[in-house]
Amino acid sequence: RRPGYESDRYELMVMPAASGTPRSLTADLDQSVARLYWGPKGRDLYFDAEDRGDINLYRVSPKGGEITAVLDGAKTGRGYHVMSQLAQGGKFFIYMFRSIDRYYEIYRADVSGRNPKPLTRVNEELYAAHHFPGAEDVWFEGAEGARVHGFVVKPKDYDPAKKYPLMVRIHGGPQQMFGYAFRHEFALFSGEGYFVFFCNPRGSTGYGQEFTDGVRADWGGKPVDDLKAGVRHVLSEYPAIDPARVGAWGGSYGGYVVNWIQGHNDDGLFAALVAHAGGADRWAAYGNTEELWFPEWEMLGPPWVSPDVADRWSPIRYAGSFKTPQLITHG
Repeated sequence: RRPGYESDRYELMVMPAASGTPRSLTADLDQSVARLYWGPKGRDLYFDAEDRGDINLYRVSPKGGEITAVLDGAKTGRGYHVMSQLAQGGKFFIYMFRSIDRYYEIYRADVSGRNPKPLTRVNEELYAAHHFPGAEDVWFEGAEGARVHGFVVKPKDYDPAKKYPLMVRIHGGPQQMFGYAFRHEFALFSGEGYFVFFCNPRGSTGYGQEFTDGVRADWGGKPVDDLKAGVRHVLSEYPAIDPARVGAWGGSYGGYVVNWIQGHNDDGLFAALVAHAGGADRWAAYGNTEELWFPEWEMLGPPWVSPDVADRWSPIRYAGSFKTPQLITHG
């Protein structure tokens, strides 16, 4: 709907092949349509969409009407349901599924989405021999009263009588989503005795378009306030976390957030920082990418058109306040 904005809400459109006007089947769905395909004989359309930390499969008639979740947390388990297809003329689904403590395996489910069954178990020996943790949902109040979703992974061999450090993992994008789906760093840090907290602050996908749009021209604003609110919430809810040993690690936009925190850590919330491939100067960032549509959308134009925006959201401008130990990595 908005040219130049890659993370605008994608709608599922149909149009007669010969002529006609495009018509949206998902105009009232506040989720972005991803991969899609036709069902047998063109009776239905199926599509993937992110939804509050999961990726689900939905069904809709090409005539419009009700949109139904087919493969989702209620029927087939929470996580990422992707690369699905109908088999044997629409008798059952084959799809790939990834949950918080398992990587992708191939599954089968009834055409109703019930009775999921794994068809592969290629990593069972690894799961039995190593640490693949689960996660707990947390919801908390972010900036301007927004409801924000996150997850907490407890340390391996957790003992509530002990004190543990906390690693805060920050996603890139900024229009991306952490989900109820396995990532190696969750296992790595919790296996070494850390609590791990990851969340989807303003700008994240999967929580409605207004929430996603909330990062524009506000990169170090509401999204960082959401993140810090989440850290404080987790500290209050999990007394086994040592508040003096809280670290943050992010990559890409997450690395940018870490760099921003470096100049805005007056409250000492974070004791150590790790920024991977994170930007620090919005002027320089504009000159080292061919994706000019991205910074021009996010920063309201080239830096010489909106210099106040570029300056305000450049972490390097706050170098006078840098004081937290930080590791910087690239590649």
